[in-house]
Amino acid sequence: MYFFVLILSLSILTFNNNKNRNKNYKSLTMIKIAVPVSIGEISEQFENYQYFLFYEISNSTVIRRYIEDTQIPDMSLISEWLRKENVNILLVKRIQKEIVRKLNQWKMHVYVGCSKRMPDEAVQDFIKGELITNPSLCY
Repeated sequence: MYFFVLILSLSILTFNNNKNRNKNYKSLTMIKIAVPVSIGEISEQFENYQYFLFYEISNSTVIRRYIEDTQIPDMSLISEWLRKENVNILLVKRIQKEIVRKLNQWKMHVYVGCSKRMPDEAVQDFIKGELITNPSLCY
């Protein structure tokens, strides 16, 4: 019983430690962030996006920002598509746990419950290490 509680506590700490995880990316030469967007804001639900905004970051600076208007009707394929796009980070408001697991298998980090509405603000907060998230919005 104590072992189970310890494992559960460790997994919750790991999942809730989003704010500190992005500091590890400062050492990478290039990272790619994807943000699902709907009506100009971060999509309320990952599955209901209109398009993706991609940000390429180097030395804590956005060097490229572009839109990918690809619609993937089968959510089971979206994680593979993001992997092929070489995404390291996904910033979302709400997302299914199953999709997060698939993305994590491909070493993608998912930041759930982004408090910002505007994608550019969320990315800037991520770069500064100030992104506030809420993992409880993973369902």
